[in-house]
Amino acid sequence: MLALLRHALRDELRLPALGEGWVLLHHEWRFRAEGRRGLKCDLLAVHLPSGRLGIVELKDADSKLLGAEEQVRGYAALWSRDARELAPVFTQQLQAMGRLYGNTAASLCTLRPWDARLFVGVVGPDVAPRIEELAP
Repeated sequence: MLALLRHALRDELRLPALGEGWVLLHHEWRFRAEGRRGLKCDLLAVHLPSGRLGIVELKDADSKLLGAEEQVRGYAALWSRDARELAPVFTQQLQAMGRLYGNTAASLCTLRPWDARLFVGVVGPDVAPRIEELAP
């Protein structure tokens, strides 16, 4: 995961492993969960053309992908529950980061409280990142 973050921070927040138009929003975001301290996802990203949130769960082995899919769908439910409150906060963060990292499109983007797009993948020190989007 460090290679993905390093690339994003060196390339105006871009996350090409997710596809065209995706940028980094947050690393290890904790969603508030009922009766728990929180559930931590690996990455939050934003699709600049649509303003849609992307939630990414990464594992170090293919054998863990099924668990990653279950996790990311759980995070999506928490996002849906809190999207109206979080979207303005995430918009401010994205716009500030866009200004700081020289990404004009990010500095002007508004995050929408729509259903998130979900991604799972395998990353590791000796593995090129393989990230795929889940069907809705």
